[in-house]
Amino acid sequence: MTFYNWQFNFTTWTVWTAGLLVKDTIKLIFKDNNVRGFVFVDVVVNYSARGYGRMIIAPHNWLDGRMFDKHRKYMDDVKAYRNGRIMPVLEALKGKEFKSVNAFIKEYNKRAYVYYG
Repeated sequence: MTFYNWQFNFTTWTVWTAGLLVKDTIKLIFKDNNVRGFVFVDVVVNYSARGYGRMIIAPHNWLDGRMFDKHRKYMDDVKAYRNGRIMPVLEALKGKEFKSVNAFIKEYNKRAYVYYG
C-alpha cells in the first residue's frame, strides 16, 4: 500500500479534569497496489500532554457520533461567526482613530459581540 494523500476533517476538543484535550480527525488515503483502488482510513491525532501528536485509528463517529458531531457543529458555528462577523468588523475598524486600546475594544464589542443567554 502506498500512502496517497490525506484529508483534514475537523478538530474537536474536550475539557476534562487534567485540562484541555484537542483532537484532529483526519482521513488517510492509501493506494492498494494489489487491488486497483484506494483504502480510506479514519484516524484521530491527540494533542494531550501524554502522547502529544499520537495517531490512532478511530472512526469519526466515535462515541456514537455524539461528541464529535457536537464539537464539529460548535466549531462550524465558530468559523461562521468569525468569518461573518468578527473579520468584517475588524476590517471596518481599519484606519479609524481611537484614544486607547480599551476604546477600540469597546467599539469592537459594540459592533461584533452578541450575548446568547
